[in-house]
Amino acid sequence: MSPAVHLGLPAPRASLGGGGRASARLREVPAAPWSTLASDAPDLAAAVAGRFAASERHVLATMTVSGAPRVSGSAVQIRHGELLVPVVLRSPKGADLAGDPRCVIHSNPGDGSMVGDVKITGRVTGLVGADGELRPHGRDAVDVLVLLESLQLSVRDQETGEITVTRWVAPEVPPLDGPAVQAAAPADAAEDLR
Repeated sequence: MSPAVHLGLPAPRASLGGGGRASARLREVPAAPWSTLASDAPDLAAAVAGRFAASERHVLATMTVSGAPRVSGSAVQIRHGELLVPVVLRSPKGADLAGDPRCVIHSNPGDGSMVGDVKITGRVTGLVGADGELRPHGRDAVDVLVLLESLQLSVRDQETGEITVTRWVAPEVPPLDGPAVQAAAPADAAEDLR
């Protein structure tokens, strides 16, 4: 069982519409650290980690203050049981994530080979404090933790051309004391969709 993880979600921006609804949505959608996926579905976690290790750059999508999507190249690292992305704090990507922690990470498609395609929906944590202000990190760039809401791996069989899609969704976890979640999951959280 992994330790509790502080969510550290900022207040929603006015451009998200609906005032507190965006904030409520973030609290309602379960999210878990990489270590939960690794213990829940180790084969899936290994396949996804291999896909991210196959290329140095991947695609990170964020939401701008106007609500438009922003797509950036980004490294993706899995270290010490956590999924991390580097963020330059005063960059447009950093500003996006400070205002709205939701993101999508898509693996580099490479040369179009059959190695598999990964899409992760999640949110970053640790970039801003409870007051919605950037935390003082003492550096211009930091690696931020991505909590996973869902993950999808698509693989095409090289002989038959059949595509297998495997999807994992973060488990429902009751909050502990305040804005923390226990990283535990049922054993059947990974499912094959054929």
